[in-house]
Amino acid sequence: MSSIAAGRYAQAAFDVALGEGNVDAWLAAIDELGALTSEKRFVRALSQVDEARFEAVVAAVFPQRSRTQMNFFRLLWQKRRLSLGPSIARRFAGLVEAHRGILRAEITTAEVLDEDQEARIVAQLSAQTGRHIRPEFLVNGTLLGGAIIQIGDRKIDGSMKAKFRDLRSELSAVP
Repeated sequence: MSSIAAGRYAQAAFDVALGEGNVDAWLAAIDELGALTSEKRFVRALSQVDEARFEAVVAAVFPQRSRTQMNFFRLLWQKRRLSLGPSIARRFAGLVEAHRGILRAEITTAEVLDEDQEARIVAQLSAQTGRHIRPEFLVNGTLLGGAIIQIGDRKIDGSMKAKFRDLRSELSAVP
């Protein structure tokens, strides 16, 4: 339920940011919101102050905020939704990346790759998708070799572990 609410708040903020033509400023503001509300003790403390004190804290943490951004922060405070800050920040960043044609890719390999290997993988993914790729490289030694690539809902398992599993299935099906 909270992830649905976070998505709605992120979408609303994104729509306002597009309408105002200042997506980068909103991205910075929403990132600050995520940082400010990343710990439950901060959310709890902010929930117990009056509106003037809340605004003073936000102004101290993010002095460049616009009036519209402050209204957004105040709305979250009034609705007792500050705990959604980190989720809203993640969702908002995803909306900005999608708007800019950027795809996030989680690339898991058995070993750490060098820069050339990483660049080749990113270039190949970019060529296949026709979009800019923002990679996150992870290492999982249980893969034995190859890679697992996750882009959104799509998962490509080219690991040796998966190939051995498929081979085992094929061999067990042979009479």
